[in-house]
Amino acid sequence: MDITTMVSGILATQDESKQLQIATTVLRSSAKADAEKIAAETRAAEQASPADPGPGVGDNLDITA
Repeated sequence: MDITTMVSGILATQDESKQLQIATTVLRSSAKADAEKIAAETRAAEQASPADPGPGVGDNLDITA
């Protein structure tokens, strides 16, 4: 095998490794941002519409119709 071929192969492998590292970093960053957005939306929804509306709500429901 020619030394030039080996060197170019090594350099190509290093470039691919760097590209993979960058892609992994971007993907993790994106996933973290998505998780934070979902958590914030969930907290906002919990504050906007509580599961327990309080005493007396829904007690006098007329279902005779």
